[in-house]
Amino acid sequence: LVDRRLAALGALNFASTFAASGMVLTTIVFLLQSRHIYVFHMSERGTSSAFMGLLAISEALSMPLFGRIGDAKRNHATIGAAGLALLVPSLVVIALSHTAPVLAVGVTLLGIGTGALGPSVLALVGQIVEPQRTGIAVGVLQLCGDVGGAAGPLIGTALFAGSVELPYFVSAGVVAALLPIAAWLARVQARHERSIATERSDRAS
Repeated sequence: LVDRRLAALGALNFASTFAASGMVLTTIVFLLQSRHIYVFHMSERGTSSAFMGLLAISEALSMPLFGRIGDAKRNHATIGAAGLALLVPSLVVIALSHTAPVLAVGVTLLGIGTGALGPSVLALVGQIVEPQRTGIAVGVLQLCGDVGGAAGPLIGTALFAGSVELPYFVSAGVVAALLPIAAWLARVQARHERSIATERSDRAS
């Protein structure tokens, strides 16, 4: 069961890096060029950097919040699943955006989703994996993240030749396909937390 949950965490980490750092950050400059979206009359490169900064800021600000909520509720798996689910509409908004404000909404939602997913995955590693296997578990997560980060640009640039929206729709489909894994992990972790609570109450009595 531990290995299955670790594989699920790897899949979630793959989805996050594939969609955000892989697909969006690589192709957003092409989106800006094709739809003539600019911010404060900056060049395409400057506008692209502005949206990348918005993604990083929204992710950084949301991480501590969702980490704190997960700790308080002892339910990081559900927080992570919600973050993964939020990636889907964010990618759709980005795909359909034709103005800077709409694109900013999509990028911000993407940052919030990855911000919810990131600390949840790391916290779950500590809950699932025994201390002597932490190094292996972190290595697996890093591998899955690197694969997602490498696959996103390759697939995104290839799909962009078909249409502007296609890379983001495909990325949203990939993330949506992994939602059942996130839901399964949330259910498993909820049962695990309930069993721990029952054991503690039995010992106390």
